[in-house]
Amino acid sequence: PVSSKEDGKKFHCVVSNTVGKEASNMATLTVIKEVTESIASYEFIVTFDVQDATTGPDPPIIKVKEPAKSVGTLPTEPKKDNNKFGGWSTGPNGTGDPFTASTYVTKDMTVYAKWIPVYTVMYHANNGNGSVPIDINKYENGNTVRVLDKGTLEREYYTFTGWNTQADTQGVNYAAGSNFLMGKMNVNLYAKWR
Repeated sequence: PVSSKEDGKKFHCVVSNTVGKEASNMATLTVIKEVTESIASYEFIVTFDVQDATTGPDPPIIKVKEPAKSVGTLPTEPKKDNNKFGGWSTGPNGTGDPFTASTYVTKDMTVYAKWIPVYTVMYHANNGNGSVPIDINKYENGNTVRVLDKGTLEREYYTFTGWNTQADTQGVNYAAGSNFLMGKMNVNLYAKWR
């Protein structure tokens, strides 16, 4: 008789053959053959959670089908106001391990967008005439900011003497060309006139 047994992804085949009851040895020959093969193909779903993003990724889910081991290509990067995209992670809010295009996928899973807050520096004429300098950079906490010059600002009968964090010039002074470290908020710099 032939019997078979499925065990995960391994297939066991057992063949029993009784050789003549009258034979002197009454031997039973048992042949066991293990065949390693895939019983069923796999398909895992990776869901990309954007964590309150302004725009989502495309596509929002990717299927990993046999024989693939990873997503291969990540979706388009999501966008979030006042934040820089820092990649995907296996845990929310940047916790967990990084998830990349080559990360092995062994089950259905959700990965999460990691967001890094960024801040800006804005310059104000403060009663001056002309164009203020424009800083197009986005700064992370701790980044070095180089203070810009006055641009085309002028004020009749006054001399430009730098920048201040308050319009009444009672805040922190910064000279054009100096540096400071960005904190955790946007910075406004107002022209000082003497």
